[in-house]
Amino acid sequence: MKAEDLYDSIGTVDEDLLERSEQRGKEGEENEGSSKKLRLTPRRKMLIAAAAVLLVCGIVALVAGIFRKKTDDPLNPENDPILKKYVLAGVSMPQPGEPKYEDYPETEEGEKALLDARNAWYKATEKRFALLSQYGEDKAYAAVDQFTFRSMKAFLSGRRGQNKVYSPINIYLLLGMLAESTAGNSREQLLSLAGVDSLEDMRSLSKALWNRLYRDSRNEKCILGASMWLNKDAFDKYNQDTLERLASEYYASSFSGKMGSNAYSEAFQQWLNNMTGGMLGDSIKDMKLEKDKLLVLATTIYFVEQWGKPFYEGDTRDATFHAEDGDKTVPFMHEDGTGAYYRGERFVAVRKSLVYSGVWLILPNEGVCMDELMYDLDLADLLSRDSVDRDYADIHMDIPKFDIKDDPNLIEALKALGVTDIFDPLAADFSPLSGVGAYVDEAKHSVRVQMDEEGVKAAALTEVGIEASLLPANEEEIYITFDRPFLFIVQGDYGELPLFAGVVEDP
Repeated sequence: MKAEDLYDSIGTVDEDLLERSEQRGKEGEENEGSSKKLRLTPRRKMLIAAAAVLLVCGIVALVAGIFRKKTDDPLNPENDPILKKYVLAGVSMPQPGEPKYEDYPETEEGEKALLDARNAWYKATEKRFALLSQYGEDKAYAAVDQFTFRSMKAFLSGRRGQNKVYSPINIYLLLGMLAESTAGNSREQLLSLAGVDSLEDMRSLSKALWNRLYRDSRNEKCILGASMWLNKDAFDKYNQDTLERLASEYYASSFSGKMGSNAYSEAFQQWLNNMTGGMLGDSIKDMKLEKDKLLVLATTIYFVEQWGKPFYEGDTRDATFHAEDGDKTVPFMHEDGTGAYYRGERFVAVRKSLVYSGVWLILPNEGVCMDELMYDLDLADLLSRDSVDRDYADIHMDIPKFDIKDDPNLIEALKALGVTDIFDPLAADFSPLSGVGAYVDEAKHSVRVQMDEEGVKAAALTEVGIEASLLPANEEEIYITFDRPFLFIVQGDYGELPLFAGVVEDP
């Protein structure tokens, strides 16, 4: 995000605050006997906002600390009664939630503290977003796009009429944590799949992606989580430098407990539910921290965002969807409007904008097998931010609402993508993590994506268990109806990075 984008948004997010100040100023004029209050005229509002931008961060923190209401971060494991018994370090998220007016007292001092806090937040956000530019945006997007195009074949093929969905970015961030924990050929396979040249490269990119994507505001959520769950009976087997690196570079909170105990597994499930907004409860309820585990690593993503222009619910009508196992009647949403599209040789794609992000909806041509698209270079071009073949048109779209879930086989997918050594007790090299032989004996990826008239809500988790061997002008008009299996890609970072990808076979 550019600096001007951040500061342009100040006028929007502070409307409620300024209106409240104006109202209280009027009340102050009516109460002559009370202490005199400052009336925030438009000119004074501008002066206060300008002055707030120039304040030093230290003063901002002090003022905000004095006047802000004390609230607990619900995602900090140290504030959770179940998790706090096991937490070693609850890592601070790279971006706290945007300061909200309800967290400050309705006084002039409180309002000034809120303005100061918000301006500090904008500056901190701009600094975090700049990490990806410093790394090299073209290089970063190319690595993630290449991983996404390669991994779609492994995760979305072989559906047999079933819905399939996965989270490229969620798995990508776990690759970094695994690379940090391995050495030798085990690490080389992971770095090769991630499309980076070195571990240092992986660290910088993972941190930059995390900071660019993580958001938690009233209008959008893209909450990322990472954690490591240690076997307390094996503390002398861990490399502390590696654990510290996982915390500092990958924002992984650390926990320690008795593997195999119901209480420790309950804490693990609690963390996963907290970090995925409760969307994956059916998948999480059976996840255990088995007694033979040396360590479990987990990453999560929770995404909520409204459409820039919601579908009108009154236009939703039942219609026929041609599924592989027969026709069925489902609710279809309808929209007429202008938007981006891409026409490949074997598909047509239209883009539906969210408030800050977007979704590509990809319909194969009649007679084209969905699996053919996974190898289609036009799809790779569509994913690339450098694509020059996107255009704009008047789009008349009908698409079914859907709520799909999947638990793809992560081990088979990673092996198909060339990551094999970490699953082999004889070949795995986890020496940077532990002083004993170790390998990945289980891995899980669970995803759920909902799309309706209001927007998109989605969550994903990836978990690996590490076992010790011993322990422009509109020139075209498009009519498109997604009445047969179609592909979708949810992109974050203002429509640049792939968060979720799936095939809807049965909405």
